[in-house]
Amino acid sequence: MPKTAFVIAPTEIDVVGIFEPLDPSADEWVGSALLQPSLKQGASGIEAIYATAYVPAEAYANLAAGLLPFHYDWHFEIDPARLNADQAESLQPDLQRLDLLVAPTDTRFMHTVSSEVTVNNVSIGSGLAGILDGFVAQRARSESVLSIAAVGLLGLAAGAIAMLAILLVRRRRSSLLLARGRGASGRLLLGAQLLEAVVLAGGAALVGLLLAIYAVPARDAPLSPILALVVAGAAILVLVAATWPTARRPLMQLERDDPPVLRVPPRRLVIEATVVGIAVLAVFLLRQRGLTVGPASATASFDPLLAAVPLLSGLAAGIVAMRLYPLPIRWLGRLAARRRDFVLVVGLRTVARHPATANLPLLVLVLTAAFGAFASVVASSVDHGQVAASYLQVGADYRLEEIGIGGLPPSLDPSTIPGVQAVAAGVVDDTADLATGPSTRATVDFDAVDVGPYSTVTAGTAAHPAWPSTFLQPPSGDGIGTDANPIPAILSSQLPPALGNLRPGDTFTIGVARQSLKFRLVQQQATFPGHGGGAIFAIVPLDWVRAAVPGAQFVPTLLWLRGSADVAAPLAAMVSTASEGVRIVSRQDAYALLHDSPLGSAVADFFSAALLVAVAYLAVTLVGAVIMSAAGRTRDLAYLRTLGVSGRQAQALTAVEHAPPILIALVPGVLLGVAVAVVVEPGLGLAQFVGAQGVPLFVDWPALVLVIVGLSVVVAAAIGAGTWLAGRARLVNALRIEDS
Repeated sequence: MPKTAFVIAPTEIDVVGIFEPLDPSADEWVGSALLQPSLKQGASGIEAIYATAYVPAEAYANLAAGLLPFHYDWHFEIDPARLNADQAESLQPDLQRLDLLVAPTDTRFMHTVSSEVTVNNVSIGSGLAGILDGFVAQRARSESVLSIAAVGLLGLAAGAIAMLAILLVRRRRSSLLLARGRGASGRLLLGAQLLEAVVLAGGAALVGLLLAIYAVPARDAPLSPILALVVAGAAILVLVAATWPTARRPLMQLERDDPPVLRVPPRRLVIEATVVGIAVLAVFLLRQRGLTVGPASATASFDPLLAAVPLLSGLAAGIVAMRLYPLPIRWLGRLAARRRDFVLVVGLRTVARHPATANLPLLVLVLTAAFGAFASVVASSVDHGQVAASYLQVGADYRLEEIGIGGLPPSLDPSTIPGVQAVAAGVVDDTADLATGPSTRATVDFDAVDVGPYSTVTAGTAAHPAWPSTFLQPPSGDGIGTDANPIPAILSSQLPPALGNLRPGDTFTIGVARQSLKFRLVQQQATFPGHGGGAIFAIVPLDWVRAAVPGAQFVPTLLWLRGSADVAAPLAAMVSTASEGVRIVSRQDAYALLHDSPLGSAVADFFSAALLVAVAYLAVTLVGAVIMSAAGRTRDLAYLRTLGVSGRQAQALTAVEHAPPILIALVPGVLLGVAVAVVVEPGLGLAQFVGAQGVPLFVDWPALVLVIVGLSVVVAAAIGAGTWLAGRARLVNALRIEDS
């Protein structure tokens, strides 16, 4: 088929302006063809130049009528306020179907959109698919991390209800025995307990559901009634199950006291050992697999077993503590028997004689302390990690960088601003030539840094570099930058293939100020704080480069500043006066962008709230436990008071019975929560909420000490309330045979 030649008639185009962006690397220009023309190379050189121009919408009719072979693009921006997160799942398939309909188009324009489909010579493209996929993936990660806190709180609630239920049955033990002795059947007792549990637990679940729907500022979730029903059913089951042994056992067995803790049925030991084994296995699975399950290409969902790792760890530690706790108590009781004081002897033997009553608060304490410490580590790690990520992005509190060429103006002197503590200069050349062979070169980002002042600027922050000792030494000797005296340098971990075998001590060549200088590799690192997007970079001391090329000026292109937030306003005024070609990058702005992101802030805030709720659970549980055991304690104190025991001795006896669980549970529980957080950190995926990779966990020890002190205060208040309740009762009523 013969070729047809088209000749474009002379056309007049009125150019009313030329684009010259202040920052070509800004996100607004990504994918835009307005900045750089496309050249078509041929055998004889450049054959064609493809340029992109902005044409107003009202001029399109005249252009289309001329039938000129131009490529027209319409770009539409979507208002973020119109996006609804609830519609993400329904919008994803539509965008995926758009990707499946992609038709071949001119490759010169394929970089402007992520997907295109051609219909009647009109291409439709959208960049929402990648954005939406990233949002859905991050939201799934957020939900999986938040599921740890949700499952932990549910577990604490279940443990509190179970403990109170058991203590409630123990309080009613004498009345239940009396009812059984007078002919009441086990079914009758279970039915009465079932009715009472339905009224109590069902009413509480209904009130909680109404508060969650109408009082909490959030969207209605169809899962809320189901969860409320599950919680109510679990509470009813626990309350009925606690009554089962008293209702179904023979009266002869019920009349006996609690069996010693060492005489545990083998079946129970097997169950408890299984729980401990599952907890240990879940910790290592969470570390290796992460929280989500499912293929990486699909929307991942969280694994309930792995989400319950902190709860299972606390439960396993509580089980071990419950089994081992009576052993040292018995040993301490034997030692206390040698004393003439009876408080220690009676208190320790009471704990050893009634293991169920004494050890249930121990289990709740271990669970709460472990989960509270885990929640504190996650919340503090996210917030502290965001601060560290902001330093890694900016490189200092403030960074001044040139826009264009020529360097920063000499009149710009931020050190004169009150509040600026230190200033460091740097010269960056992103077009430097790194020699990779006799006649081959690669482009490298060349960063000449004033290393001493930069260490002062970044001291105590995540951006503080671990400079090699040779970096901090001043330039010395003759022939700096030659084979005889190479300049120390740090290279990026990623290098061109030809230089892949470089080792510390080897030399290489970089073209600087139109001269080839020799450098000696002293270290390699993956990133440099505040560095641009170049994968290959070289960091060298600025004073060494100036000494190597004394004739060059090396005007700084970067300034790093250390200063407070009050420096922002005067610094902006100075920069606007000095030059329009200088940009200010603030670490506070970078941190605010990370901290104010909805998903990242939700994780930190939810875990902080979970810590407060856990402490509230503990307070309610311990106060309830004290109230439940007040009757029995009143009777015991009444008997002791008739034997001559004073009120102060009675308080000391109460403290002896409750102090060991506090010491045994709180500190090991907190350490367990911290250890679990450190072990499973690779599987949590907190880097998505922090904003940077490689930021380690942060343990806020002062906050954990406050948690321990707060829990101790709660326990002490509960003990004091129990002692007060027991002491205010009349001794005559307490000495009656039946409990009221």
